[in-house]
Amino acid sequence: MMKKKVFALMMAGIMVLNVPAFVLAEENTQTEEAAGSEDVTETEETAQTEEYDYESYVYDYSMIDPEVYDGVWLSSFNLFDLYLPSDWEVLVNVGEGEVAEDDVYFQCANADQTRSLTITYTVQEGTTLTSLTKDMEEVGYDDISHVTINDIKVIAYTTYEDGVVLGGILAVDDEGGCYNVLLAAGEDDEEFTSIAQNILYSFSLTESSEE
Repeated sequence: MMKKKVFALMMAGIMVLNVPAFVLAEENTQTEEAAGSEDVTETEETAQTEEYDYESYVYDYSMIDPEVYDGVWLSSFNLFDLYLPSDWEVLVNVGEGEVAEDDVYFQCANADQTRSLTITYTVQEGTTLTSLTKDMEEVGYDDISHVTINDIKVIAYTTYEDGVVLGGILAVDDEGGCYNVLLAAGEDDEEFTSIAQNILYSFSLTESSEE
């Protein structure tokens, strides 16, 4: 599947979800070894993360089901590629040198805003996948998984709040920055699981446009 990059900056009002959002289903998993990306994963905490088996669940964009929706490849703030439904509207896509409002660097939603995706980025010294896992466990998050998506080690998880299912992934960089990819929909939205899985399978680093 060829990646078609679409760059957009469309500002619109939408409520920002500041809690994480879809654990990848355990079916359709691969157990082959995958290398972590040094660009977005915490390379200095390798010893700490060895307690988690990221190789038990390995995903990549070859697992995207093109029958789920008519999609388009889009680069979010020129860092992560995502395969999104083509009828979703981009609400925020922060460009290089621009300032993000409320730490939101990317946001999109369907026409009636019953399904949405938000990517936030925050920096706190000492943040690692291990520390994030411990914080989430203390707060009481369920269904926490440690997986590798397109060579990026992440924490995947799901929670529920006020009739909304929130699922997503967390990745960290070398500065202690946390990327939070949030997916949200109503609990009664039976189609959203497949949509969310497709989107998360596509999560990957944007390739440089330089030849």
